[in-house]
Amino acid sequence: MMLQNDARVTVVRTRGRLLATVQSDLSGAVLTELKRQLLGSLAEGDCAGIVVDVSALDLIDGHEFKGLRSVLSIAGVMGCPAAICGLSPGVVSSLIDLDVDIRRLVATLSVDDAMASLDHLSAAAS
Repeated sequence: MMLQNDARVTVVRTRGRLLATVQSDLSGAVLTELKRQLLGSLAEGDCAGIVVDVSALDLIDGHEFKGLRSVLSIAGVMGCPAAICGLSPGVVSSLIDLDVDIRRLVATLSVDDAMASLDHLSAAAS
């Protein structure tokens, strides 16, 4: 399964998980499309986790991060663990400076690391 539209969000199913790649700034339209695609795919069932890759983004402000965090939280409430990967050092520094809540966030450098983190979470839950 592969979904893509003008909002520049791509969602693919790989290794039993959804991998969402955000390829443009996190505008309201992009966040709405990300939420629509991920939650629609979750509703289909059989998903062992979600990874959101934001490595293409140079900037994420506090408001955009809050929207992204909301999508990850919704997935968690639906029983699907989620991770974010690809946050640049500059973005992380800005988020810390803005005092953005990063508690309980699974964040990694790469997609492979995010998949491994979700594997570890699944094994710990079993």
